[in-house]
Amino acid sequence: MIPHFRTALLRRVVGWDAWNVTEDADLGLRLARFGYQVETIDSATYEDAPVTFSDWLGQRTRWLKGWMQTLAVFLRAPRRHIGKMGLFRASAALCVMTSLIAGPLFGPFYALRLIHDVIFGDLLAPQGLERLFFASLSLSVAFFGSLVFIAPNVIGMRRRGMGASLFLLLGPFYLLAMSLAAWRALWEWTRQPFVWTKTNHSPRPVAKETQAASVLRNFPAKASAISARVLSTP
Repeated sequence: MIPHFRTALLRRVVGWDAWNVTEDADLGLRLARFGYQVETIDSATYEDAPVTFSDWLGQRTRWLKGWMQTLAVFLRAPRRHIGKMGLFRASAALCVMTSLIAGPLFGPFYALRLIHDVIFGDLLAPQGLERLFFASLSLSVAFFGSLVFIAPNVIGMRRRGMGASLFLLLGPFYLLAMSLAAWRALWEWTRQPFVWTKTNHSPRPVAKETQAASVLRNFPAKASAISARVLSTP
């Protein structure tokens, strides 16, 4: 973003909430309220992600706490947001923020109930229209939820010339860790809402030829360079 344009833009939206620990979420909502649109640049961004579980958990906790703060601010004056953003855009923002919070919080409970109904219930052979409706809804959430979680990772790996990793099978453990971060964020939000948990980023060593090729744009010269870095999973 051009510096002069960025300064004018921030003046236009009056900056962002300094008390929000996830400033990009707050700023994104403010931009939407002023009618700005966000588009994707055809590029790639690489970063050194946390390499310890404690650092990763602190980072995810901070992100989720920031989303909770942003959602709370949104719900404080929903009519004003609908008036500025329009019903469709405001509803889309509400759905995104709610799902990002509710999914990690209640996902494990849903998974346990799903497994219980498959083994001991009539989920796979529902009796009656009402049971058929809820069974179809539950199975659809499980199927498409798994697809949305796995497919982007597989597609991204193939685009970078990398084969699908067996580490994808650890997805359920990742989701459990995200649930832990969500409940921790909720606990922090009620007791330490403005505490900013700093994240330590410890880069792994990168080959010298990769460093030389990436000095200007931080863009690895080949797919093998990607595997030498720690990539962040959103």
